[in-house]
Amino acid sequence: MTEHQLDKAKKKIFEDAKKVLEGNWIELEDGKGYTRPAEGIYPLQWSSDSSFAAYGYSHYDVPKAITELRTLFDGQWSNGFLPHINFHRKVDHYFPNEDFWDSKNVTDKSPRDVGTSGITQPPIVAMAVWHIYKRLKLEGEEGAQAFLDEFYPKLYKLHKYFHEHRDPENWGLVTIYHPWESGFDNSPRWDDAMAEIIPKDLPEYERMDTRYVDKENRPTDDSYDKYVYLALELKKKNYDDELIYRDHPFRVKDKVTSSILYMADKRLKEMAETAGYDTSEIDRWMKLFEENLNSKLWNAEKKSFYDFDLNKNDYIKVQTAGALMPLTTGILSKEQIKDIVGHMNSKDFCGDGSCIIDLIPSNSINEETFDDDHYWRGPIWINVNWFMWKGFKEYDMKYSANSFKKRILNLIENAGFWEYYSPITGKGTGAKDFSWTAALTIDILFDDL
Repeated sequence: MTEHQLDKAKKKIFEDAKKVLEGNWIELEDGKGYTRPAEGIYPLQWSSDSSFAAYGYSHYDVPKAITELRTLFDGQWSNGFLPHINFHRKVDHYFPNEDFWDSKNVTDKSPRDVGTSGITQPPIVAMAVWHIYKRLKLEGEEGAQAFLDEFYPKLYKLHKYFHEHRDPENWGLVTIYHPWESGFDNSPRWDDAMAEIIPKDLPEYERMDTRYVDKENRPTDDSYDKYVYLALELKKKNYDDELIYRDHPFRVKDKVTSSILYMADKRLKEMAETAGYDTSEIDRWMKLFEENLNSKLWNAEKKSFYDFDLNKNDYIKVQTAGALMPLTTGILSKEQIKDIVGHMNSKDFCGDGSCIIDLIPSNSINEETFDDDHYWRGPIWINVNWFMWKGFKEYDMKYSANSFKKRILNLIENAGFWEYYSPITGKGTGAKDFSWTAALTIDILFDDL
């Protein structure tokens, strides 16, 4: 599909989405640049956000998409680790800042010319690279294979890092060390694990996020103390995974990051096949996930996927949007698909028509922790619903995919490009003109890959 094939309403959505991305583009020296998530509150380069931005750019400005990803990989560590934030420029209105993480001095694995954080995020980037490659092929670009040849080694190192350093149990499932690594920052998924954490010897610090967004919609000060404490514990151990794993106070097998890694592994395998590389190692990674997703994380009684707290040796029995995310892997049985769709269509996730916005909220509205406009504790996020849309496409469930597409576009047309939205009121909240909301809207508009 091209821009000229969009009707008037969709064309306006596209033009408005482009304005959001253009307004958030940060030009750097030497032809580099990145898309900040939003003005003020998020001034830096985030891994997930840049990956999503690349999806958007791929439909109308492929060179910018490639620049985005090249700039992102400037922060990759020698062991393959890709940090969740790159500090390409000095800013005085974000915390935890570059000095807090101090990656250049704490570990010799981090790059010397770019400061980074010491935690990671789900590896969406391989999905973005494969998407851009298909776009280049579709347009007959001679540089398609050269593009893959540039990024495949970086992606392979990243995936190898996850499989070798974040899965000591050899389950094919990712262990995260901080709620922020999940992308579901203050989700009720983490409440029980976080309740056990008692911060000690915290330095004085000033939160910057509440300068830009209503404090009532952000994580609590108590939660922030624990986030800072966990980050400092990682730093004390020089961001060394082997040391961290021994006794870190937050160690969780995360079904969302694990599912995204599997989806990314599938794309990595396709990349390897196009270049004639041996895929046996990637096949082994994928087989482990396929064998253990159900045996380790599926609860047959509740017909739902749970996370697993390694410190407590027990499941995290909370019903949030994360429970639906394995749908996107494309490997669920027909019965499991029916169960997951049943959850989506229930009151838990606004599927019964009881919410103003009939998209998936980040938390079940029947959970005691549900809060319709409080970050990851209830609002609707476009990226979550984009993954659901991708999942339906994976199973060739065209009616459901088209339904989600229409509902997402209706929300954007009526409310604009916000960080998240209340399912109860339909109001957009959090950061305004949010980049991944705009970028993924563009990807949904140009539904051709």
